[in-house]
Parts: sequence; structure tokens; C-alpha cells
Amino acid sequence: MKFKRFFTESASDNHREKILSVLNAKLNHIRSTHGSEDEVERLTHKIAFLTSMHQDGAGHITVDDVYDDHNKVGDEYDAGYEAEDMYSEAKERKPKKPRPLSKTKQDKLDVENRFQDFDFSKIKGQASYEQINPQDLADPEVRELGKKNKSIVERQSKLLHNSTINAILDENGNGIDLEKLKNIFTGTPDKKLNLLGKNAKLSTSRGSLVGKNDKLTKSGDGEKVFFDLTLPAYQGLYYDEDLNSFQIIRTCPNAGMCKAYCYAAKGGFIQYSNSAEKSAKTMTFLMNHPKEFAHSIANNLKAKLRHHAYKGKQIMFRWHDSGDFFVPQYLEMAYEIARETPEVLHYAYTKMVGQVNSSNKPDNFIFNMSFGGKEDKKIDRASGEKHADVVLPDVTSDLNIYKVIKPGQEEKKDPAKKSVIDPKDLPTLKQRISDKWGYPISSLFTYDQMMKIPVGDAGIMNVLVFPGDGDDSATRTDVNGTLLVKH
Repeated sequence: MKFKRFFTESASDNHREKILSVLNAKLNHIRSTHGSEDEVERLTHKIAFLTSMHQDGAGHITVDDVYDDHNKVGDEYDAGYEAEDMYSEAKERKPKKPRPLSKTKQDKLDVENRFQDFDFSKIKGQASYEQINPQDLADPEVRELGKKNKSIVERQSKLLHNSTINAILDENGNGIDLEKLKNIFTGTPDKKLNLLGKNAKLSTSRGSLVGKNDKLTKSGDGEKVFFDLTLPAYQGLYYDEDLNSFQIIRTCPNAGMCKAYCYAAKGGFIQYSNSAEKSAKTMTFLMNHPKEFAHSIANNLKAKLRHHAYKGKQIMFRWHDSGDFFVPQYLEMAYEIARETPEVLHYAYTKMVGQVNSSNKPDNFIFNMSFGGKEDKKIDRASGEKHADVVLPDVTSDLNIYKVIKPGQEEKKDPAKKSVIDPKDLPTLKQRISDKWGYPISSLFTYDQMMKIPVGDAGIMNVLVFPGDGDDSATRTDVNGTLLVKH
């Protein structure tokens, strides 16, 4: 037994001295922390007994002698056993070099200090929303009536996808089961989304908020990785947990003529129910739990930074492939997240020109002021302010613009395609754009041309972005105008 080594002949003086050292350290700790007098007296007695045994040659006492005289020894027996036990544990648990916390654990510790002074309640307080009866959205007559005299993004019929409605009709098929609809909106924005991590701290059960649309998958030059956040286009439906009701919220307050050609009202945004459902879940999360929403995005971005850092790649995060900074406090929240993730380049297209121009944006945030809204007059093309505009079909309809399969996609069943312009028609397109908006022809480049030019080598560029091109021009400091060509 452990007690044996203290009293037997085999115990060395050094071994016994270490045991006594452990007990003396414990006694000093008890005294320094103002332990009870009884505890101090008891431990002092133990140390005195063991010291005496050590000095008098305890090695000549056998274990049997100690057992025979156990009643006499009493506490002294316990003292020897406890001292040896403490020494053995101290010996076995050798001090280890302090290891730095993993980034994940450090992030968890940092969470409590994040956004402490930010008032998240102002986001909902500044927003404009109104209650809606979801049953109206299932009424065929109401849905048909909503299509008249309104752009597609303004139609209430766009708020719920037909397949979603069919999946949540009550047992009789007469109306929407509101509890099922509520569960859809308050659930995970995307359980399978892993582009910026699955298990963000403080994201509750809602999964990852950030993703990557088709345009962003085509972006990057091998050194950048693009991700984005999706809100409902123009207006969206969400469930308000405080009011216990469904609300419509305007997500693009400054939308103007862009409502007529909004790309987020077409294609995959409306073709599939999961796109509409995900944006509704995101909006519900933001409006009910804005602080958790901010933590979730920050942690997702930090997780992807760790994943891509060793590859030497930069993370580019686009705020909104649809939707906008619908209230000032939401914009300020985006700034807080950008400051929390300084290694990420944040960027956005926005029509909230005045709001952005009067704000104090971080250095790692780039804006492209977007034409087609209510504040177009505040955007100066010639000043060098980054901006974006749409080249409508009235400029391109007679030009030879066609789709081609992208390199490396030839053998795939559903190959990715992009639009290109006949080289013979490119000078004509540049001339028309120059005549319309005043850009020098020498500053106009196609997206493919831009991607071959290192930043700054061609001076300030205005870039023609065709369907199927990426989003790099929106992030480059040597690009003034991003011109989205429709055909």
C-alpha cells in the first residue's frame, strides 16, 4: 500500500522529504486562505508526527509494527497515508506546458464580449411591417388578383411557393395549417448548408445563415472564396414571435424601376420552394433574435477563415444577393460583424445611398451604389464612387449574344454555361454604353478581360458582366462601374 513506502526501510530520505513538502504547502495554503483553526491544528500535528518519524529513522519501523500499534498511532496513520497519496498524485500529474486555446474555444470565450454595447432592439423598432393573414395566400382568387398591375416582386402570391402551400394545407385541404407554417419559418434556415459551417455558436437550431448563389460559385480567381446572405427580395413574410402573427416586411425600401427586372424574382429564387422558405426563415431569425443572428454570421465566417487560411485564400462575403439594408440599425449591425471579422472582405450592392454615405463604414467593407432605386441622383458615375447599373435589352437586343459551355464543363450532364458577345459586336456595345452614360470607351472591359488583368494595371475600369460571369468586379478597388448586361 502507499502508506508502506513512507515507513519501510526502502523509503529514501528524498522520498519522505517530498511528502513532507507537499503537506507543508497544503498547510501554508490553508493559513493563507484563512482556513479553520481546527484544520490548521490537525495538519500541523500530522506534519510534526511524520517529521519526527523521519528524523528518528522511520525506515526501521515495519508495516506490521504500525498495524499492531494502529490504535496508538491513530491520526498519525491517516497522516502518513494522506501524505503519500498526495505526493503520488502530484508525481503522476506532472505539470504540462500551457497549450493555447483552439480558435473554436477562443471564439466561444469571445462571444460573451461581442456586441455588448450594440442595441439590437432598434432593428425591429426601425422596421416597417404589417400583419397578414396567410390564409389569403392560399386563396386562388386572391393569388390571381395579386398578379394584376403589379411587378412580380410586389405580388403577395410570391410570398409563399405553391409547393409550400400544398404541403401545409389542413386535412380537408381548405386552408393553411398555421402551426405547420410557423414551424417552417422558425426552423433551421438550411440544415444541409455547410458553406460556412454547420454548428455556429448561438445559432440555436437554425444552422448556417450564409451560402453561395450560382453567381458566386463562378467568382474568384483561385485565391478568393465567395459567400453571401439572402433576404427576401423587395418584401418578405416572417413570423413575429412577440406578436404571435405573420408579418410582411419591406426589405428593399428604396427599390424603384429595378422591381421590373429584379433577378431575385426569377430563376431558382422562385422556381424552388426551398429558396423562398430559406429567406423567410432567415428573416424570421433576424427579426426575432438579431443578436444571435449576428453571432451566427460572425462565427460562420470565422470558421471558414480557419478552414481556408492554410490554403492562402481570402474570404469575400456579400451582404444580400437579394434584399438590402432595410433600416439604419441593420446596416450598423453589419458593420459590427465586419469589425469582428477584419480578415474578411465584406461587400454589398445597395440602393440605400444616403444611409450608407452618412454612416461610418469599416475599412473592410466595400459598397457598390446600385442604380434603379429612389436615390439614383445621389450616385455620381464620374466621381470614382463604385456603382452598379443594368444594361437593358434595348441596348443589346440586336447584338449577337449567345451562351457557351464553360471550360471544363463539356463532359458534364448539365454543364454550366455563360453568355458571351460576338467579338465583332463588342465595339458596338461599348460605344452605345459610352454614349448613354459617358464612360470612356478605353475604360470598358468585359469580365473575362478584367480577370486577366492584375489589380491596378489598367487604371480605373468599368466592367461588362454577362449572365454566367462572377462577382469579382464588385470587390475590386480598380473597378468603378459594374454593368450587368441583360439580353
